Amino acid sequence: MEEKKSGLILIDTGVFLKYFLAEDGKEAAGRLLEKVVSREIKAIVSVSSLSELVTVCIRRKNENLIPTILSFIRQNFYVADTNSETAVLAGYFKAQYSTTKRNLSYVDSVILATAFLYGCALVTYDPEFKGVKEVKIKTPEEYMKQ
Repeated sequence: MEEKKSGLILIDTGVFLKYFLAEDGKEAAGRLLEKVVSREIKAIVSVSSLSELVTVCIRRKNENLIPTILSFIRQNFYVADTNSETAVLAGYFKAQYSTTKRNLSYVDSVILATAFLYGCALVTYDPEFKGVKEVKIKTPEEYMKQ
């Protein structure tokens, strides 16, 4: 599926983590987020990413970053809630893309379903999304090159 003419994208949890935790890939993630803040790119975030961000920050002993990251997202992104349609579709994606060789987490299934329902590309660093056919998957670097 291609992005709708609006050019809307869904940014996955890992992009925020790369930037805010200063990991490899921070520069590309930062350029992408800058373009969202300046409104050059229209982007949404799945509500499930908020939970995932909190979990990862706590596990990595970066609890102090949680208010900053959540505030940044709330100020610059539309946060797409999960409804029954998203939940059911996420169940289908979880079943379809979870095999003995790989496992799509429930949160990633919800994120994928959200991107599908909004008709947008999913910008991610997560290798679990490789092979997904229903949504265009790109890294921040790939997205910024287009």
